[in-house]
Amino acid sequence: MECGLLGHQFPLQIDQHVGARLRVGRIEFCLSQEALGERFGVSFHQIQKYERGAYRISASRLFVLANALLVPVQFFFDGLDDDGPQSAGSEDTDLYRFIASSAGVTLALAFSRIGNHEIRQRVIDLVHALAKQDGL
Repeated sequence: MECGLLGHQFPLQIDQHVGARLRVGRIEFCLSQEALGERFGVSFHQIQKYERGAYRISASRLFVLANALLVPVQFFFDGLDDDGPQSAGSEDTDLYRFIASSAGVTLALAFSRIGNHEIRQRVIDLVHALAKQDGL
């Protein structure tokens, strides 16, 4: 019998979320995967696997990573609902993959640095217009 928190998909989705947040923190801190790996004492391949959610990050390692990135441990869980990750339909999965990609992180970080609300809205309108033009 599977119980909510122990279902086979649920932990993987949390690992992917934590990994995506690790990538965001690393990029915000202007660190390469190699540089973070050196600080953390692992190879950049290990950092890649953490960021993809292929490897789980233990509580003690998460604590060390949070200290290395100067963020609270909660940073890695920001954006999770109380019930855990959203269920992953095909649109959700595509969106998650984009947000977790380097292009998605770069776009989100650049967008978050736009302080003017009117300019932010214009960027959103532009992206909607481009998506509509592309048939989406």
